[in-house]
Amino acid sequence: MNDDESWQLFLKKAFRGTGTTTRTLTTELKELGKKIVTKCEGLPLAIVVLGSLLSTKEKTKQSWEKVFASIGWHLDQGPNSCMRILALSFIQRREKERLEDIAEEYKHELIHRSLIQVAHRRLNGRVESCRMHDLLRDLAVKQAKDANFF
Repeated sequence: MNDDESWQLFLKKAFRGTGTTTRTLTTELKELGKKIVTKCEGLPLAIVVLGSLLSTKEKTKQSWEKVFASIGWHLDQGPNSCMRILALSFIQRREKERLEDIAEEYKHELIHRSLIQVAHRRLNGRVESCRMHDLLRDLAVKQAKDANFF
């Protein structure tokens, strides 16, 4: 992706579902955001993951600086944290919650973090099916083989 496309994708992900609009983006956050996008080297999946991560953080210079300072970790070690999130087979029952309800929460977290995308919804708005980015699927298959799942 070129710089402008990368920036627009980042803004879309970093400010989705928040009351904050890009019009209230401070000069400091814009500069940090541009640095973050540059570190992603035009890779859409990296931009989506970091933008989605920032969507859950406060829109402050300090909060964004922490993410910027740890970009290497998020990009290099990220798959390990992705695997932690994706480890749905290790769901443990919490108090009186049903396993199905816990799995539903995990699914929504994966969607919010842009690790999976909604493919189809039911008439009532609930998610019927999802799809996964091919790079993330390849990573999951490799991790499963390494763990002797198949």
